[in-house]
Amino acid sequence: MASKTTKPLTDDEIFKILNNVSQEVKNALLLQLNTGLRISDIIKLKYSDIQFGKLEIFEKKLVKLRLQK
Repeated sequence: MASKTTKPLTDDEIFKILNNVSQEVKNALLLQLNTGLRISDIIKLKYSDIQFGKLEIFEKKLVKLRLQK
């Protein structure tokens, strides 16, 4: 059985994706790229989750508190 490998997107691939989606989707993808959060956690974010310049969320899948600067 052939093993699957995960490889990161190139900068060119990222720009192509970001240039072909709505601003709302672009914001979610950029947040995901910069924080490593799952999209299911990102779509539940509220403005009130940002406290003193830090993002504080409770990750759904891992069931843990995560702080982002």
